[in-house]
Amino acid sequence: MVAVSVPASLGVNSLKDLEALARAKPGQLNWTTATGFTDFVFAGYLHSVGLKMAKVPYKNPAGAVTDLAAGVIQVYMPA
Repeated sequence: MVAVSVPASLGVNSLKDLEALARAKPGQLNWTTATGFTDFVFAGYLHSVGLKMAKVPYKNPAGAVTDLAAGVIQVYMPA
């Protein structure tokens, strides 16, 4: 099973909501993942549904979680 995390302030409750928001704001949403595999999976998902989001790399997943909570990144896919 794979989870996709977003900050509560983003106001989305499903992948369909996230897709709609990303289509409304092309290139304005940021994402990151915890591992190379999940990076590959999420990038493939974005490509398959035709969405443009910017990837933000992190060396430490704790930094990604902190930035997700602060709204710096909008999508985080943990392992």
